[in-house]
Amino acid sequence: MMKQYFLSILMVALTGFAQAQVSLRPQVGVTAADFSYTSLAGAVRGGSGFLVGADLQIGSPFYVQPGLLLSRTNLSVDGVGNIYLTEVNVPVMAGYKLFADKGPAKFGLRIFAGPDFQINVNKKIDEVFSDLKKEDFNDFLVSGVVGIGVDVLFLFLDLDYSFGLSDYISNDRANAKVDYATGTIGLRIGF
Repeated sequence: MMKQYFLSILMVALTGFAQAQVSLRPQVGVTAADFSYTSLAGAVRGGSGFLVGADLQIGSPFYVQPGLLLSRTNLSVDGVGNIYLTEVNVPVMAGYKLFADKGPAKFGLRIFAGPDFQINVNKKIDEVFSDLKKEDFNDFLVSGVVGIGVDVLFLFLDLDYSFGLSDYISNDRANAKVDYATGTIGLRIGF
């Protein structure tokens, strides 16, 4: 009796999941960091970077979108030195499809927002930064993300803005949060 009950619940859950419109979305993108911090070497500014990874988009018209991305950020003092940070990003977005991607054109427009959890996995700092060490950069960060996306056929384009909620640098004189503008393009593989 218990086995039949469990199988019935499993079948209902699988049916709901199958109708949930799931898409695997491998992607690549570029980032532009907005960052300002003054070190002994000069004013550290944000620069460009890249990201690569994938997410799952589950549901329609409301959806959730957990992902796993690898990103690289470049911070620099013009003509003096660079700081390279590699992060694993775990965004958990929630969104709404304004226009469903139905019909022959398969065009859709989406809005989304949610947290992005970032783990610094590699830090490279040029020796010119005598007052900044690898340990000064926080290993775990949280950002808030808002964005808009366009779906066309099996492709998508997402534009978003990520505003830092955590301090990037942990020393006592810093109030250094990093914000990002990001553009990603990728494939929508539905199943």
